[in-house]
Amino acid sequence: SRLFEGHHLLSGRVQGDELTSMHGESEVVGNKLQLCVHEHGTYEQWLNFLDCENESWRQIPDGWQQCAEQARVDVGAVRTCFEGDEGTRLLRASFEASQEAGARGSPTIFVGGERYSGGRSEQAFARAICAQYEGGRPGYCDDIPAPPQVPVTVLADRRCERRECDTKRQVAGLKARIPGAKVTN
Repeated sequence: SRLFEGHHLLSGRVQGDELTSMHGESEVVGNKLQLCVHEHGTYEQWLNFLDCENESWRQIPDGWQQCAEQARVDVGAVRTCFEGDEGTRLLRASFEASQEAGARGSPTIFVGGERYSGGRSEQAFARAICAQYEGGRPGYCDDIPAPPQVPVTVLADRRCERRECDTKRQVAGLKARIPGAKVTN
């Protein structure tokens, strides 16, 4: 699952009227449930629902009602949504939006409309988000320590034209894994 411009996007396939996910029908039902909670609850309720589901993620969709109750979401509205046309409509729209956005992996993250490939720590995310502010940055942004500087040298053979010799891809991967990388090519 992903968050993209305020929407919860899920990856799967739309084949005519059929919606499929990599892990089968239980994933499709679980995806519908998440979207229905997102649609019929508050953002905080949705996050609480996801936290609860993640405690027993292998059992999804079993236990969804207990998680919805714990998150204080209207269980009846969620059931009507995911068992009916609304859940299917939400999931179809989510799958189509993921495909249109170019989401290929899980998670696919966008910050400021651009694909994010940086680190996965709280500080790495915070640096990327804070970099999007133009003036009026929150004080939190000023307290984020810079990543440690790490010198990295990438060696390439200009004669190689294969994909694995493309240093741009290698450097992007290094910078994603090493936020403070100072790359010499």
